[in-house]
Amino acid sequence: MILFGTIMKFYDRRSEMKELERIYGLSKDNMHFTVIVGRRRVGKTRLVEEFMRDKPNIYLFVSRKSSTLLLEEFSNTIRRFYGNSPHFSRWDDLFEYVLTHTAPADEPLVLAIDEFQNFRYSSPEIFSILQKVYDTYKDRGNVHLIALGSYISMMKRIFQDSKEPLFGRAAEIMHLKELSAGTVLYITEDMGFSPEGSMELYSVFGGLPKYHVMLEEQGLKGKKISEILRRSFFSDFPLLRDEVKSALIEDFGANYSTYFSILEAISQGYITFTAISDKTGIKRDSLSKYIQILRDDFGLISPNTPVTEERKTKRTRYRISDNLIDFWFRFIFSQNSLIETENYEDALRNTMEGLPMFTASKFEDIVRDTVRFRLDYEECGAWWSRKGEEIDVVAISRKRNEALFGEVKWRNRKMSCKSLGNLERKVELTGLDGFERRFLMVSKSGFTEKCMEEMKEKGVLHWDLNDVMRMTKERNHSSQ
Repeated sequence: MILFGTIMKFYDRRSEMKELERIYGLSKDNMHFTVIVGRRRVGKTRLVEEFMRDKPNIYLFVSRKSSTLLLEEFSNTIRRFYGNSPHFSRWDDLFEYVLTHTAPADEPLVLAIDEFQNFRYSSPEIFSILQKVYDTYKDRGNVHLIALGSYISMMKRIFQDSKEPLFGRAAEIMHLKELSAGTVLYITEDMGFSPEGSMELYSVFGGLPKYHVMLEEQGLKGKKISEILRRSFFSDFPLLRDEVKSALIEDFGANYSTYFSILEAISQGYITFTAISDKTGIKRDSLSKYIQILRDDFGLISPNTPVTEERKTKRTRYRISDNLIDFWFRFIFSQNSLIETENYEDALRNTMEGLPMFTASKFEDIVRDTVRFRLDYEECGAWWSRKGEEIDVVAISRKRNEALFGEVKWRNRKMSCKSLGNLERKVELTGLDGFERRFLMVSKSGFTEKCMEEMKEKGVLHWDLNDVMRMTKERNHSSQ
């Protein structure tokens, strides 16, 4: 059973909780099997903790240890729950006991097995054993079985590959995403961070709730980003410096250095297939395989194309999907020499100098999401040409025959009319000639008086940081 301590307020996940409660209600008459997948630190365990809080539950974590040791550990956990269960020497006996013994209050039991895919390393026969036991007793009801896993592609193979024993046994596979930007902004606001500080935190930690819990536990609520980064990465006793590396090495296995090289190259701005190959020295045929694995198996990178082009194009750019991993390769892994020689202040100074540009790219992402949903455009992304011209936001509504073009600035000075003029010039290069045009200017620090007058005269939409944050939070509230 999970022991529930005093931890940070539980945010969001209302739709997931509602679905888990619905399935739990059905488990009284027929056993139900739910699978929850998602990247590390995305909050799978915390979601299940909250769900099980008022229910009889057994929580088992599958470590990468021998089958014998794991069976002994699970036996002890089950004995603590029932009080008089036997010591199990076989996996089929253990699963049969749990799936046939009702909970003390005669309510459905929640049996949660975390990092379920790790059975493949220690006890791969368990999948067949569990399948046979589950099929035998599923009609008895009174158990809601939940399998959690962070290796997304392996979890999907276990439950969706027709050759696997557990194929078809899961009634639902729930893919848990990061918390939305809107939810993160609510969290950071509650923790006392300024709008700018909230955006900087989001750019570093993304929507992974684990790290906001860390800020609370370490007394870092409302602190400046420089202090948070110092405590997290640039000190003798860093909170997170080794965590990212250790987790990735465990996931990637023996070929981790190759994956690290690719991710570091992308974080440093080598974002086309050719540039990554040239930077890393990885041959193109091999690189295709590694990029596919990083994209499909681990969900760590995503391909992006100009919004005006088809997906398959030589102008595809790759980016790291996870903010913290992107940050770690950009500012920690790349400064390993400084960190290993304990030149923490130099490494922190370099990071603070590069942070505004890093934050700017994450701010652009939020603006594009806001445009897509707030202004109702079917397509929204960025645009770039072979000659290096770029537009931060290009959104298209074919039903309205309308295109919106936007410029986004994350700077400590107000935006001037020059930025609007540059945007109008670049629009002519996009080839989107048959659409009614709208323009959007977004500036963290607002606009000059002259720029405001020109935008008003031309009917240009304009948002500052507070506008973007307000709309982002409103979207999160209205979507729940």
